[in-house]
Amino acid sequence: MAIALLFGWNFAIVTAFFVGRTVRDVLFLAHESPARLPYLYIASPIVVTLVGLAYSRFGDRFQRDRVVLATSLGFAALVVAARFALGPRWLYYALYVGVECLGALGMMQFWITAGERFSPRDAKRWFGVIAAGGTAANIVIGLLLTGLVQRTGAENLLWIVAGALVAVAACATGIARMPGPGREPARTGSGQGARAVG
Repeated sequence: MAIALLFGWNFAIVTAFFVGRTVRDVLFLAHESPARLPYLYIASPIVVTLVGLAYSRFGDRFQRDRVVLATSLGFAALVVAARFALGPRWLYYALYVGVECLGALGMMQFWITAGERFSPRDAKRWFGVIAAGGTAANIVIGLLLTGLVQRTGAENLLWIVAGALVAVAACATGIARMPGPGREPARTGSGQGARAVG
């Protein structure tokens, strides 16, 4: 069951990031000049780094499942709000950078959790299966995305992003309710999690 939930979690977060990147690129280029993209290429990694530092500093104070639940549902709410608020120019910049933060934080949370669920021996056995969730998402969404954009418009694909983030929250909650093999309930943060992954 844990394998299935982690597979689904990986599928969902990759779907959210894949679709989110496509939507933000289409919307930005439809409303802003491509000449402004270099500014975002600089701003995005800076903001992602700051978010990562803040997460590693304050995340240890809370249980991981609660942090994942809060961040995934928080991002989902922001995506829904962005869908209804589309129009102001600043929003396309915020959406561009926000999707990068979503992807970086979401994947970090996933792999830290996955690393703490298994012993090194079991990790070697199951991580290939779990990682296949992301590969499957890339294939399935890649095949469907062009047709979906033509039918719904890029802005309505934000609903898929929000739905995928809700699925992340559901999978993370399910994982949290399953006791790990000889482990105490996982806590968030970069210290213990990073050692488990490495």
